[in-house]
Amino acid sequence: MLVDFAVIGAGVVGLSAAYHLKRLEPGARVVVLERASRPCMGNSGRSAALYRNLFLSGVSRDLAESSIAQYEEIAGAIALKDIGYLWHFDEASWRRLGDGTAMLARLAAGVELLTGDALRRASAMEPTGGYPPAAGAVLGRRCGALSAQALAGWYAERFAELGGRIETGARVADFELQATRPPELPGRIESAVLADGRRVAAGTFIAAAGCWLQDLLGPLGLASAVYPKKRQLFAFELDEPALIYGGEGAGRPATILPYGGVYLKPVLERGLMVAGRADELGRPFELPYGPVEPGAGRPAAEEDYFRTALEPILRAYFPALARRYPDGLRLKQAWAGHYDYHLPDKNPVLERAANLWWLGGSSGSGIMKADGLGRAAAAAAIGRDEVDLADGRRFRPARLSLRSRGVDAEGMVI
Repeated sequence: MLVDFAVIGAGVVGLSAAYHLKRLEPGARVVVLERASRPCMGNSGRSAALYRNLFLSGVSRDLAESSIAQYEEIAGAIALKDIGYLWHFDEASWRRLGDGTAMLARLAAGVELLTGDALRRASAMEPTGGYPPAAGAVLGRRCGALSAQALAGWYAERFAELGGRIETGARVADFELQATRPPELPGRIESAVLADGRRVAAGTFIAAAGCWLQDLLGPLGLASAVYPKKRQLFAFELDEPALIYGGEGAGRPATILPYGGVYLKPVLERGLMVAGRADELGRPFELPYGPVEPGAGRPAAEEDYFRTALEPILRAYFPALARRYPDGLRLKQAWAGHYDYHLPDKNPVLERAANLWWLGGSSGSGIMKADGLGRAAAAAAIGRDEVDLADGRRFRPARLSLRSRGVDAEGMVI
């Protein structure tokens, strides 16, 4: 197969990049190579599918707010629910963020800072057992949840309408370099070699493989600066929302607790609450993670992790919840995936070596920034220095480069 652009990875970010490539270059031959049997089978489909504009970094905020503008335009197609986001901080964190939260409330749309009585009214938290209380919270109203599968499907359909092609069951196992070249010219990648032996020759490659980036690029001698970290999500029964939520002000938003990186996503129409957390110390940066789901090769959620590392925090912060379920929270569903971290500043990476670009390091916010990231990658791949984001702001893709990086470290990462 011979194409102009080959995008590796059919998650939301890869499909966004492919769609925007075809939108900017309608005549280009663009193919997406996806290892699974259909798009959005990797970490996009195994995320909490939340979105927010609560970022301290101007780059992250540009990418997120412009992506939200796009999602709001297609809200009905992607099951968008603007439920809001309530992010709690303990005293030390609240003090450390200081001017950053004030700046966020000033610059980001729909953001309020809650302290004192307003904070107490927004949540049913009453921490026990020595867990730190919330000293303050950031309430984002231009935040919520959507369907990752529907968003990926929207990009895939628009891409196909423009003449793009998606190859599933197409795992890239290797790359072939240009066999011969004059010694004064840099090397190039000739083709991607698939696991079944097929070769895809392309003028330009864009690797949007998320947590698999280093596994993919390492054999080429490239350091992606992107590393995987396991994250797990658990849906438990919640028959009374008042066990979690206060009575006034904030509504029933997605919630981040002031300790342990625990976040909650309400699915109240099904009588559920989803709790998520990523390990810190003790979980290696490597693939594959065990245990894995039988026959799938994907990481499996570990109930022991929920019972020992997550449930005690929930029961301590919400004593009424603990009293309602004295024998333990009732799990209804569980799944696991990965974050792809860029640890120095936790902003995304868009970098190039020869005719290969790679896009990743979203650090848990890939869906939140996917439209902006796709536009940036597409513009960079066709040689443009700037791109128009969905809400009209201009963005320079080079700000995401490792070589010419122009970002502030992001302090609001779970």
